[in-house]
Amino acid sequence: MELVVAHYPPGGATGVENLMWINGVQGVKKTVYNKGPYDLCGEIKLPNVGREAQTYLHHIVANYNHLPEWTFFSQGEPVPHCHDIVQMINEFPRSADRAKMSIGDGAYFFSDNGAMDVEKTAYHGGYTINGKSGVHIVWRDNVEWLWKQLFETVSIPKTMVFVPCCTFAAASTLLLTRSLEFYKKALQITEARETAPWEFERLFCFMWPGTRRWLEGPAEVLMDESGVVFKGPPNWLPP
Repeated sequence: MELVVAHYPPGGATGVENLMWINGVQGVKKTVYNKGPYDLCGEIKLPNVGREAQTYLHHIVANYNHLPEWTFFSQGEPVPHCHDIVQMINEFPRSADRAKMSIGDGAYFFSDNGAMDVEKTAYHGGYTINGKSGVHIVWRDNVEWLWKQLFETVSIPKTMVFVPCCTFAAASTLLLTRSLEFYKKALQITEARETAPWEFERLFCFMWPGTRRWLEGPAEVLMDESGVVFKGPPNWLPP
């Protein structure tokens, strides 16, 4: 397994992203991408665009033909959002049953938060877009736009539920269900569109085909090339 970390050294809740947590991760390859203004030993430098979404997609594109069996993707400072992230990685795949959402046996999304409805995150302040701070965004509209760019022939569900924080493990068998060209197109969007990181945060849970299961509810969602079918959903999904 490989751990892929999107690191922005000046960022984080305290103004500095602390990577000390990585020292507790054992027995896996660690790849850290640095988007900060200065070089750090052992980290791969990337331009500061697209936040973690660009980092993850860049890694997939660059390693498409030699992905490990499992890749664990993480932000640079995941602990405030997933306090037991080190334990989740060290105990994986045994920790998979503690994921907040899964896509079959191919991806597991971890967070201290439960699944969230994209519609209920419709207006969120504090974003800085095109140099303007405090921007409020209707995320449903943005995610619909992104969906149409990536899944031209697949209908978008009436309600979309995602696990926030962009911390997840994905099997190479699932990642390879999408073509290299698919990932290149997604990568280009993260590099050209300033709101793309938050749009992909909401869409990663639907990036790949398979049956979605949520830990906090009996929902099952099957997505294939014919569309999206909901089975036995809780009250925040359509009947």
